[in-house]
Amino acid sequence: MATSPDSTDSSPPQSKPSSDAPVKGFHIFSRAWYARAGEKPSITIGLYYPSGGCDAEVSIKWHDLNSTGTVPRIEIFDDAWKMFFQMDELRPLAEFTNKNAGEQTVVEFLLSAGFKDLTEYEGPKPLKPYSILLLYPEGNNEGGAETYLASVNATDKATAITDARAEMCRVNDWSTSTASELSVLLVTEGHIIDLGEAS
Repeated sequence: MATSPDSTDSSPPQSKPSSDAPVKGFHIFSRAWYARAGEKPSITIGLYYPSGGCDAEVSIKWHDLNSTGTVPRIEIFDDAWKMFFQMDELRPLAEFTNKNAGEQTVVEFLLSAGFKDLTEYEGPKPLKPYSILLLYPEGNNEGGAETYLASVNATDKATAITDARAEMCRVNDWSTSTASELSVLLVTEGHIIDLGEAS
């Protein structure tokens, strides 16, 4: 039985921005899963690529002023000035002048203006160790009992099976189109040690 090489992380590398059209969206950092306790309201608006990265960002942060309470302030680095002044969807923000609009008010405005809420409310799922036993396809199987044991780390069983099949194709230098033909004999949590290989 063939076994997989040591595997500690099956997650794909971070994607670079693609040529696809960016999405108008925003992040509510004070409500994200990674927000610290007592985090002050903060919203970042921008043009974001689905594969990662962005063209420009504008932030609205709330500051405590003794005389008037908590008030929002728009903060823009100069690489985003052009985007801000050319984006007609943001012009109605002027209506909130001197109204001390709160975070939720701004969020509702952005949603009504067609911006997508991209806030990460839930953290990444932890990876679990899985052992997947696969059967070699007909024509590459010695007597019909040749198997491949893959040890992978994935968020769930379905992803683990996909990763194991891809690994088996890679190890055997097969086309990835073969992956769906690989029968799954066993799926279990934890990494199984192949005593036959170890001896």
